[in-house]
Amino acid sequence: MYRRAAYQQTGGYVKETLPEDASLFARMLDAGWRAELVDEFLLEYRQHSKDQANIIKTLELQNAHYVMQIRRLEEQLAEAQAYFEKFNITSNLLKQIVLNRSWRLFTYLSRLYDKILPADSFQSVFLEKLTAFLYKPIQINMENRLIKLIQDSGYFDPDWYVSQYPDVIHTGMEPARHYLLLGGFEGLSPGKDFSSKEYMELYPDVWILRMNPLVHFLLHGKQEGRKAAPHRNHANKRF
Repeated sequence: MYRRAAYQQTGGYVKETLPEDASLFARMLDAGWRAELVDEFLLEYRQHSKDQANIIKTLELQNAHYVMQIRRLEEQLAEAQAYFEKFNITSNLLKQIVLNRSWRLFTYLSRLYDKILPADSFQSVFLEKLTAFLYKPIQINMENRLIKLIQDSGYFDPDWYVSQYPDVIHTGMEPARHYLLLGGFEGLSPGKDFSSKEYMELYPDVWILRMNPLVHFLLHGKQEGRKAAPHRNHANKRF
């Protein structure tokens, strides 16, 4: 039993996957109406057969509801898997770093001077410089491997890159290294066949990850079916 005002306020019975009574009562509670349990029997309902039409209909509705929930969970699982694959960046490189002895020593020493030694102490500064020294070869090795990946890709044209962005010469960096560390993030294109700016505009997750657009395309984008938009004249503007 319920008040007419509650029925009218919540829009009455609505056809959906849930049983109509359950849906109506739930909406009444959501609207702020209070429910009370009457501690006595006021209605007797006789069920003659399990094959009764209303029982079958209820089971069909429940089944439809569960099927919908399963489909929704499957979609969420697929989205989660796609998310994990998208953000699993250069997993092989990361595994090699983690297994590297220098990296493990670097991690241990970092924790040591962060948690044990006082800030700005001689020992802390010494360990900080030592860990940076140990990490440098790993960083250089990663950069060199990614530079070779860019140079061998067929998308990078060093002469075209320098002619399009003359200020690269003043940095003193080789074109491929400049593109890897700076140019890609600024939206500079490595050649005529790839536009860093348009790639990041098409796929904002690459910008959020702060990953070089061409490196992302070569390691992940191709396999995911992403497009390598050709370069258009952007008046040499940075991204």
